[in-house]
Amino acid sequence: EVRDTGRTKTKYLVRLTPVLATSYAKYEDIAKAIQPLIDQYLSPSAEPSSYCIVYKKRSNEDLERLTLIKKIADLVDPKHTVDLTMPKTAILLDVMTNVCCIGVCDDYFALRKYNVQELAAEGMKKAAKIGAESLLQGGRVSGKDVAKGEDKSKAEDASQNGSKVAADKNAAVDKTEESAAKKEDSTAKKEGAVDVTEGDATTAASESDASKDAKDTK
Repeated sequence: EVRDTGRTKTKYLVRLTPVLATSYAKYEDIAKAIQPLIDQYLSPSAEPSSYCIVYKKRSNEDLERLTLIKKIADLVDPKHTVDLTMPKTAILLDVMTNVCCIGVCDDYFALRKYNVQELAAEGMKKAAKIGAESLLQGGRVSGKDVAKGEDKSKAEDASQNGSKVAADKNAAVDKTEESAAKKEDSTAKKEGAVDVTEGDATTAASESDASKDAKDTK
């Protein structure tokens, strides 16, 4: 909703981190706390999906990252595949000193890791891209306005394409008429050249006759 409307609905919140369970920061305790969540979201009876494990720690040197991730991955049914780029489900493990906060999120990376400020900015960019300043109302955009703006943008694109096609047709007609005019000029020049040639021939014949008469007179 934040991405579609461009409204955060919060004043100070930057990022949401869902916490569905907590446990002591020990391998066995974390595995025990996360098992019910895996059974709920990535159970053997669920449809095949993709997942990843996001691990963060602060002020804790007892847990090894790869060891913990492997222990959690072993709890997930093999039919669910690992996707580190754009998984459907993300398992969040946030270790702080001796406490581990556990969360399970859908579309975690697609939704900017639940950063509401980035999602709102994405919605504003979408509204600005469809080119309607009137959609921006006090820095907020409604989903209906975005849809209207998209329809308007599509209509304008169609109109521009129609204008371009008409302009191309007119240009083709102009080129055809220009070519015809050039052909007419070329034909007229040829006819003029023939007339000049015939006139020169007539003049030469007349001069020849006059010269012959003069000789006969002498």
